[in-house]
This record gives sequence, C-alpha cells and structure tokens, in this order.
Amino acid sequence: MPKRNWPAVVAVCLLFAILFAGLLYFAGFNSTHLYPEMSSLNSGPRGTKLLFDALGKIHTVKVTRNYLPLSQWRPSSTTILFFAVYPTTLNTFDGYLRELEKLSQPDNRIVLFLADSHVESKANLTAKDRWGITVVNDKYGTALQHDSTWQQVSRKQDAWEKHFAQGGTVVVALGSEAFSNESLSGVADLIPPLIGQNNTVAFEETHLGIEESGSIAGLARRYSLQGLIGGLLLLVILFIWNRSVSFPPPPRFERTRDKQVVGADSRGMFAGLIARHLTPRALIESCIAEWNRVKPQQRITTETPAKLDAVAAYRQLQENLQSKHSRI
Repeated sequence: MPKRNWPAVVAVCLLFAILFAGLLYFAGFNSTHLYPEMSSLNSGPRGTKLLFDALGKIHTVKVTRNYLPLSQWRPSSTTILFFAVYPTTLNTFDGYLRELEKLSQPDNRIVLFLADSHVESKANLTAKDRWGITVVNDKYGTALQHDSTWQQVSRKQDAWEKHFAQGGTVVVALGSEAFSNESLSGVADLIPPLIGQNNTVAFEETHLGIEESGSIAGLARRYSLQGLIGGLLLLVILFIWNRSVSFPPPPRFERTRDKQVVGADSRGMFAGLIARHLTPRALIESCIAEWNRVKPQQRITTETPAKLDAVAAYRQLQENLQSKHSRI
C-alpha cells in the first residue's frame, strides 16, 4: 500500500470505531444518562425500568409504553402510570386536568405519582376546584388535601382515588421516587392496589419529554443522535474526497522554467510523438533524434533500413542497445 494512503486508512478506521462505540452507547448500554429520571427506559437507579420488566414477567399483564401526545392516544381498559408529576402542574394547569379526564374514558385508571418537590403557593388552585384535591406543604414535606369524593387506596401509602361519572378513575399518590429501581423492593406490596383490576399497564413517557414526533429529525433529537449523524456525514465527505483527489494531496513541484522538464522520459516522448500524428518512418527517425538529444553518451549511429516497418525497426534498435548493456 502506498505510504500516502496510510492517513486515509487510519482516519476511516477511527471513524468506524467512533461509529461502533456510538451505536453501543445508544443501544442502551448506558441508558442512565440517555433517558430522563423515572422513565421506564432508564435502567439507572433513578429509572423505573425494573418495574416495567417485573410487570412484564406476569403472564396475565400486558405492559406497554406510550410515546404519543395525550390528545392522540385513546387506550381502553388500561392502567396508565405517570411518574414524577410535579405538584404545581397538578394544582394549577386546568388544561392538563382536562386531558387526564378524557384519557380516563372509558374504564381507564390514571395513576399520578407526584414528585417530591416544593409546592408553589398559588391563589388559583385548579385541582381543588375541579377535582376536590390539592397538594400542600407541611412539616413533613408534601401532603394531599381532598374532599369526601376521594377514597384511600392503601393504608400503607398516601394514595387516593376518585371515580368519575364517565367510568374512569384517577389515583393521586405521593412518593414517586419510592418506585424507582433503587427503592422498588420496599414498596412491592403497594403496586397491585395502585394498578387495580386492568390487565393492561401503560407507562406514560411523553410528560417526561420522550414523545413521538413522526420525523427522522425528531427521532434524532429524542435520542441525541446529532453527533452520530455528524460523524456519518464526515465519513461520507472523506470518502468522496478520497475518490476524487489523491489523499493526502501530493506536494507541489517547483514550477521554475529552468527546472521543469517535459517529455524527458520514454513515456512522455512517445505521448508527444503520437499526439503529432507522425508517419511510421518519421516516427522512428524522431525517436532516434530524441534519444540522441536526451542521452548523448549512448548515441545511436546505426541507420535503420528503410524496408523495415516501425515495429521491426524499433525492435532492432532495442537489440542494439541491449547489446551495449542499456535499455531504451
């Protein structure tokens, strides 16, 4: 392999190594930082993938994930788990509560696991007016205040449920972090009461930022593939460059007139003669004259018989030069 091709080979091998490492990374070998906290795709301590896999081991339960916007998703007889819902979102956003009410129909069970965060004091508590429940701060952290339409799900956890007239049910539970991968073993007995009687369980991912956009660019942004795409584009550019020009570019020769020699070798001489469309007899004569000019120390003095054609005359001249230990 020519020495000038080594940089290209090294660059291509390096790019392929980076591409392979990127594919391993994005395939899930390091999903801790790739997916948000409390996501069912996150296998780190702050994810819920362990709960997703555990429910999937139960033969009577079907476990899925949702990446569609809530306005486009219409499940039926499904328990839908929302992890890491901020209390402020539940307290103040009326449009969000309306979406959850629509999602609970028909016969769906919405389970909202509230994140352990500070509750901002708002004058307009939408959840209290619309659902009869609100999240407040107390000396222990966060607590639920509700009216009589809410019933406690389990005595072991602060979780309450409400049945709507349309047939759906909404459950509000504190302590979302207790169901993460690192803490799941301590609350395993609380999962069946929260899920209820439905045989289908869906982990909602769109409120965590993982949403199906329907385009390649959206998928690239979701899985942070911008660097991988940039590396592929660079690889394509290097491939085109290697095919179009020498890689790396050859050094420039000196262009001074006194050092530039054109047609000083046999290949250049023949190319020049053929370009001039010489006759066979004139071709041999021109070759002899050019040879005597370039190599006067090996001057050809033998006259070529006129009866010989150009090929035979050339061979005869070559034999004469070989006898003198030279090559044409």
